[in-house]
Amino acid sequence: MVSRCKALLGIVLVCLAVYVSLYTVQAYRVAVRTHKDNDYLWWTTFPPGTFFPWPKGPGPFQAISHSRDPVDLFIYTHLITTGFLLAGTVLVWVCVGGVLVYLGKS
Repeated sequence: MVSRCKALLGIVLVCLAVYVSLYTVQAYRVAVRTHKDNDYLWWTTFPPGTFFPWPKGPGPFQAISHSRDPVDLFIYTHLITTGFLLAGTVLVWVCVGGVLVYLGKS
C-alpha cells in the first residue's frame, strides 16, 4: 500500500511539473506579441490575448489592443519579464526530482 501511494505521489508531482513547464513555454510564446506601456499590457493584434488561466495569443486582426486585466499585467510584468516564471519552473523540477529521489530511497 505504501509503495502504491509513493508511485501515485510521484506521478502527480511529475504531472504537475509537466503542466508548469507547458504553461511556461506557452506563456513565453504569447509574450512575444505583447509589450507594456503606461501601466497597460498592449497586444499587437485584436482581440487581446490572455495569460490566465492558460496562455492564449491575441486574435488575427491587425489592430493594437490593450488588456485591462490586472492578472495578465501581473503575470507579464512580474513573472515573465523578470524571469521568475522560468526560474520557478526550474525550481519545480528540482523539487520534484528531489522528492522522487527521496521516495525511491525510502
